Parts: sequence; C-alpha cells; structure tokens
Amino acid sequence: MIEPMKACKPGQWLSATIGTPQCWNGVDLDTKDHRSHLSDMVRDRNTGKNACPSSHPWIIPQFTMGVSYSIEAGDDPTLWTLASDHMVPAALRRPGSTFHSDYFEAWQDEIRLRWEAGCIDKMLNCSDGDLGDGQIMSRGKRYPSGKASPRLVPVPKRTWITQVFRTIAIGPVAIMLS
Repeated sequence: MIEPMKACKPGQWLSATIGTPQCWNGVDLDTKDHRSHLSDMVRDRNTGKNACPSSHPWIIPQFTMGVSYSIEAGDDPTLWTLASDHMVPAALRRPGSTFHSDYFEAWQDEIRLRWEAGCIDKMLNCSDGDLGDGQIMSRGKRYPSGKASPRLVPVPKRTWITQVFRTIAIGPVAIMLS
C-alpha cells in the first residue's frame, strides 16, 4: 500500500473496501488456513457470467465492509500501519497488508429466518435493518423506523483494482482516493 499512499494529499480520503468470497465448498465450516473452504466466483469466458467453481458450488451471501480515513495536513499516509500489521514478522511486514474483516453473527432465530427468506432468497438489497418482508428491525430513539423499500441487488462488477489488491486475510481489497 505504500506506493498508492504516496499520491495522498491533505483533504483527500483513503477508502478501502473488502468483500468476502461468495462460494462455499458445502462441507467445511472452517479449514486450517481459514480460507480454502471458500472461493471467489469465476467468470465463464464463453458467457461472461460469474459463477461458483465446481469445487465450491454453494453460493453464500457476501459480506462487504468499507472504511474511510481522512488525510489531514501534516499526515504522512506512507507511515500509516494497521494494528494487525505488527503480528507479521518484521521481515515480511508491509504497512496495510493485514487489512481484513471478521464476521460474527448473533441473531434471534425468527429474525434471521425472516431476513434469509426476504433478503437472501429474494436477492434483495436489505441494508439498514430491512428484513426484506416490508419491515425494518426496531431501532433506538436516534434512528427513525418505518417501512422498508426493497431493491434488487445489482449484478456485482469486478474491476481491475479488486483483482490487483489482495490481503493475507479474506477477499479482494479495493483502494481508492476520493
């Protein structure tokens, strides 16, 4: 990440997005390397469509997380590191190379089943607490409640940058300046 960071100027933002693989082997919930039970989709050269490889035939929901860091006057982003970078032996350490995400789930069964039926099975974009059945999960006083407006999930598009940047952890990483 050092080379792209050299172009960072005060007033810009460094944004990073990570997306988990969308295909599962159907057997293992985890593996020794914490990766090989999952796979990214592959593009069929004849049709141009993405599909899960035969080794990982089960499509699973993709978890996507994005973060943005503001670049202020006096910052030198080439010196920025992630806390997890220090877990890598010094000889192999590269700033930002350990960018990753972890996912933990703790749902009430009834809510999870409604979300799966309304969002996953119907392929709806169920962001912001939308359950995909016209209802939104209850929220605290600071967030308005109301009816959901489901949207079809657009077909994911891969760009060259999501293929270039990969982490030691899971999934592709896209880095952009805005």
